[in-house]
Amino acid sequence: MIPKLPVWVSAIAGAIVALAGAPFGIIAAAFAGGVLHLSQSFHDRSIRAASLRGWLFGFGYFAVTLHWIVEPFLVDAARHGWMAPFALLFLCGGLSVFWGLAQVVAFFATSETVPADSSTFHFKTIWKRERTLVLGPRAHAHFLMNWAFALGGVEVLRSFAFTGFPWGLLGYIWVDTQASMLATVLGPHGLGLLSLLAICIFAWAVLNRHVLPYRMGWGVMIGVLIVVFAGMQPMPPTPANVGPTETKQTLVRIVQPNAPQSEKWLPEKARDFFDRSVALSEAAPENGGRRPDLIVWPETSIPVWLDEADVAIGMISRALPQTPVIAGLQRAEHLRFFNTAVVIDDGHVTDFYDKAQLVPFGEYLPFGGLLSKLGIYGLAANEGGGFSRGIGMRTLQVGELGRAQILICYEGIFPHLAGATKERPVFFALITNDGWFGNWAGPRQHLVQAQFRSLEQGIPMLRSANTGISAIIDARGRVTAQLGMNQTGFIDAAMPAAGKATLYARTRDWPIIGVFMLWLIGTSVLVWRRSSLT
Repeated sequence: MIPKLPVWVSAIAGAIVALAGAPFGIIAAAFAGGVLHLSQSFHDRSIRAASLRGWLFGFGYFAVTLHWIVEPFLVDAARHGWMAPFALLFLCGGLSVFWGLAQVVAFFATSETVPADSSTFHFKTIWKRERTLVLGPRAHAHFLMNWAFALGGVEVLRSFAFTGFPWGLLGYIWVDTQASMLATVLGPHGLGLLSLLAICIFAWAVLNRHVLPYRMGWGVMIGVLIVVFAGMQPMPPTPANVGPTETKQTLVRIVQPNAPQSEKWLPEKARDFFDRSVALSEAAPENGGRRPDLIVWPETSIPVWLDEADVAIGMISRALPQTPVIAGLQRAEHLRFFNTAVVIDDGHVTDFYDKAQLVPFGEYLPFGGLLSKLGIYGLAANEGGGFSRGIGMRTLQVGELGRAQILICYEGIFPHLAGATKERPVFFALITNDGWFGNWAGPRQHLVQAQFRSLEQGIPMLRSANTGISAIIDARGRVTAQLGMNQTGFIDAAMPAAGKATLYARTRDWPIIGVFMLWLIGTSVLVWRRSSLT
């Protein structure tokens, strides 16, 4: 056993695991932090101690992964800046409850109750009653397996509970590697479970290195490292001949106007940013190529309401005759506000989509009526009120290019929303305003999740971000072209071809949910049988 260290070491372990994800990308950190946390878990002696350790492990992970969450509150620091530390504390603390729950489940399912002295038993609750984990290779394996399944299961729960927040899933550490292809079959949660099991196998070999035959312990560790190293190999680059033939290539332009969020809605500057987007759209093609067949603008890039946008739409159409444009704006319907994407073609709006998955505390406030009386509103609220949800996911016809599914900003982080339409889209268009998220971790993590949406569904994505990172992503999740942070410009490139529907696109998360349910049922039966025999 590794000597006992202070319980707060698990918070450090969680922070180390977070270094495996974007923007750091140190995959080995997931194994180092995981082994450190798991080695200390065997020192716990009560459910209370296990829950605290699991919560600290999660807090360290989410504090590093989501440290950018303070950025939206600093856009208007005078008004919202005071909320920033509370937002980070409460979000990370709340999400860590899920990880604490996983630790408790694994501990309770594997530990044994220490007989209590009759004079003190009645003063102890189940929560505080002393329990111990049996040591040894077999007992270690039992706990580690339960821990992997419990943590993988609560990550699924985190993705759906209370509208869901599947940001920073562990499977995303494999972006741009060969291992990421497993997401086409298992989805992000299945890939996350495999990652946890790999960490646990490595931890098992480390914990039992003095107990197992010398060659066996080292053999297990080396075997895990070989598999992980193979999975870490980068995806091959996109072949030059992928996609339609030269005469039939669909050329697209992604516009990035680079309007700082603190200035985006200032009346004296909003028109300038709009004019900038028009100028970028009508600029001559790079390298003397032909005009694009489609132009994509970011979220809320048209700075007027839809019912007042005739002049703006007219300007776009005159500058871009016979070229469809996907752009974001806002629309009002009676007393309801919507974050909307429109398709502009032949001088008018041919279709629109209202954002269906809104950002809690950003675009709307739970218990908003009560909080508004205290002067607290969502960061992106209009006229002091929040946005309303659209009717759901659907595809829109984009000229002669076919049907596309438009995802607006936050919707791109949800695996179950991409491709959740009646018709299979030809491509995704993700329009976003990552200017809210700062200049470093947030936008890069958002891009990684967009890559996984394309990979999971086998559908290319056109990603237009106001301040970056704008990108074109192929059906295997590879970025084929991009424009970096805080750059003004555009991308001209060929639309990647769509692939066949992946197994995950057909089955969604149901198989992996079934696996977690079978584990939970099996574990519950074993715990019940063990307790009935004592």
